Amino acid sequence: MTSGFNSPIDCNGAAYGKDLNVKSCVEAQKLIPTTDSPLKFGQRFRQGVDVPTPWRWVSTDGKCVIEVPETKLQSAPQGSYLDLSTAADDMVELCLEYKDHPEGSHASNIGSSGGLSLKMMSYRPVVSCRGYLSFTGGKNMEEIMKKMSAENVKRNFGRRGLPGVRVVLPITFTSTNQLYSSQLVATVDLTTTNQDAATWYDIWAATAALDAICVRKGMAGSASWLGE
Repeated sequence: MTSGFNSPIDCNGAAYGKDLNVKSCVEAQKLIPTTDSPLKFGQRFRQGVDVPTPWRWVSTDGKCVIEVPETKLQSAPQGSYLDLSTAADDMVELCLEYKDHPEGSHASNIGSSGGLSLKMMSYRPVVSCRGYLSFTGGKNMEEIMKKMSAENVKRNFGRRGLPGVRVVLPITFTSTNQLYSSQLVATVDLTTTNQDAATWYDIWAATAALDAICVRKGMAGSASWLGE
């Protein structure tokens, strides 16, 4: 644990991944806005929350993720995007650029309340891009991600009427682009079976990767190999 930076930082390859791509993580860090307006971070779907947690920024190759973990405190911690960007910059410097073998990390005590933390992690999503969207859907994808649960509890997903199914598929999330009078559609469905177990967190994380790898480039696509 190193405390000479703005926030205590733990470089921990065993927990957050080893040999991270420095260029990818620098790119993910630069995706974090640098505005200093105070924001409330908290549980998804909770009234008064500006940024639902977890929330993440993903490099365009999908290999590096910077995430604000889920906040379960009763009072929503306050901080700014600038606080997070500064902490992420310190994490890059300490755990990637100063290391012979760059590793993932965790920073804590972030924000005006000290209640925020940040993780920098390796990630290997299975994403395929195909076809082009009629508009750049980055902001619309963010809206879809805010509509999704990110609960990290395993659920049984499947077809209606099957025993043990708790989440009936398919489920479709939409976001309308007013400028182009078009909708961005994200559908959660099964591919090779009628029932499978997964977490909404893994599905949400794959959606963030799909946004980074395909949608931000103006392409449609799919994420696969989710569930058991």
